[in-house]
Order: sequence, then C-alpha cells, then structure tokens
Amino acid sequence: MSASERGPVGGLSKRERSVGELLLDGLTQREIGARLRQKLAASNRAEFVACLWDKVARRWPEGRGLSMFANALAVCDTR
Repeated sequence: MSASERGPVGGLSKRERSVGELLLDGLTQREIGARLRQKLAASNRAEFVACLWDKVARRWPEGRGLSMFANALAVCDTR
C-alpha cells in the first residue's frame, strides 16, 4: 500500500482527494451525488438515502447515524 493510500496527505484522506478531483474536473455537488445515486441503483432520493444508511450510516457511533437518517428522510419528504 502506498503512503497516499494509508492516510491523510496534506490534511486530506484519499477519499477526500478523490472528491476534490471531481470538483476540480468541474462537477457540481449535485452531479457527484447523481453519480453516487447511480452507483447505488437508487431510483429516487428516499431510496438513495436508505442505501446510504445501509452502507454508511450504520457504521457511525450510536445516535449520530439515526438522527442524520431522520433528518435526511425529512428532507426527502419536502421534495
């Protein structure tokens, strides 16, 4: 494993650098989100949030993930 894969370089993790590269390539946050949604095969925003919950939020400390999930669903209900 290379040094850049092991940990933060210049204060950014490998994943943060990847997102930064997408932004520098001219993609908007919406376009980056659309790519994620497509990769998760989510047909709508609520399904996208549920997929993210399943793959990401369950790993968070107890309480944080659940409150963020509830907030995300509230946003889905308003769109």
